[in-house]
Amino acid sequence: SPGGNYWASLGIYVFNRDVLERILSEVKGVDFGKDVIPHAVRGGYRVFAHHFAGYWEDIGTIESFYAANIGLVCPVPPIDLFNPNWCIYTRPRFLPPSKVERSTLQSVLLAEGAHIKRAVIKRSVVGIRTVIREGVTIEDSIIMGADYYVPDADGSDLPKIGIGKNVKIRHAIVDKNVRIGNGSRITNAKGLRHADGNGWCIRDGIVVIEKNAVIPPGTVI
Repeated sequence: SPGGNYWASLGIYVFNRDVLERILSEVKGVDFGKDVIPHAVRGGYRVFAHHFAGYWEDIGTIESFYAANIGLVCPVPPIDLFNPNWCIYTRPRFLPPSKVERSTLQSVLLAEGAHIKRAVIKRSVVGIRTVIREGVTIEDSIIMGADYYVPDADGSDLPKIGIGKNVKIRHAIVDKNVRIGNGSRITNAKGLRHADGNGWCIRDGIVVIEKNAVIPPGTVI
């Protein structure tokens, strides 16, 4: 914490191999923070802690994962992704550059290979190969994109991969390879904290569209 009143394990450990093998042969549990480290301390092994004062987030819940991502689009984010002395590199995928046509983007992190056409996106993260079509409004959301491209004329009766026309998305996480039909509303219209549906759920008030889900046209969540 800022005042130093609480300590948390970052999950980064350095062991001598022979010492680690010895400890693992002695301890019954397998969790480092709960079993291995306490056993090493009680057993008289030389254990040291490093005081880390930099940026660190626990993203073990939907709410914390969402908050950590949205925090990066703030005017002054908690970590500078463009610091030349401490660079953040994306995985090289050799994708085409993102294409944005007649759209409005405000406080957006935009990955490569996306195609956005006549849309409004605010305070959001847009992932690789994301296709966002005409009339779409996205606010305070994480759009993870897709693992592959699918031609619009693929002969399928399903909604096209990506975000369909005139869709509204707010306070949501949209996983990869999702097909959201035209005119859908992904906004948690009822203000629910928790709910489950076909291809979607709500956790901590955040709508989550599951990976590979198909959301029919006109759906309201």
